[in-house]
Order: sequence, then C-alpha cells, then structure tokens
Amino acid sequence: MSVIYLVQISHLQLFKLKDYVDNKIIKRAWIEAKQTYVNNRNAFSRDELVTFEEYVLRKNIFRNKMRLNEGRQALSFEEIFEGVVFMPQVSDNQMASWLNKNMVDLTNPLSCYSYLFDIEKELTCAYKHELKLIVMF
Repeated sequence: MSVIYLVQISHLQLFKLKDYVDNKIIKRAWIEAKQTYVNNRNAFSRDELVTFEEYVLRKNIFRNKMRLNEGRQALSFEEIFEGVVFMPQVSDNQMASWLNKNMVDLTNPLSCYSYLFDIEKELTCAYKHELKLIVMF
C-alpha cells in the first residue's frame, strides 16, 4: 500500500518531490484511495456504492413524486453544478429499487416529508465522504 502525505508542504518541497513520484505511483495511490472509500461505505463493489449524484437524483425524483401526490405540477428541470439537467420520468417500479416501503407511506404527506429528510441526511453524508476522499488524496 503506497501512501503519500502532502500535508503542509510548500511549492518548493513539492517541486523537489516530483523526481521521486511518477504517474504510476499517483495512479496506484488514487485507486487505493477509491478502494478504501468503497470499503468504508460498506459496499462490496463500486456498483453497489450510492454516490452523492445518485442521492441528488433520488431526492429530486422523490420530491417530484410528492408534488404529484399533492396535486402540484412536477418540476421538469433543475440546475445542477454548471448546467441544466432535465428530470427523467421515473415509474414507481424503477423507484421501488431504492424506495424503502417500510419507512414511508406514500399516501401520508408527513411520512413523505420525513422520508425526504432522511434522503437529505444520506445525501449530506455521501457528500462529506466524497469530499473527504478528494481532500485526503
């Protein structure tokens, strides 16, 4: 396992270090950091890992579902990062893959808002983990 610590290092010290670090070492350190991240998130593979971006999509899909249940118009797009992303139309069957029916009653608005809050907490946690991965690397 190769670990590179770059804490409190000046540009001159970093420039001197470049002779000892090549692209293979950096690539290996990045791959090991990602593997550690996946393992710390209790996923057996990268496919099982729910990322920040996926949580944002889940939140927006569920929020639209709530708006439709309340008789309001669904949001057709949202601003994300640098551009506008159109919301996909998701059926209840597709949403069932990640929607925990034991935790939410779709007919009860209070239950829906509580579940939306839980999604927001998971989203914040995923954001912090991904940010930590980038900062630690």
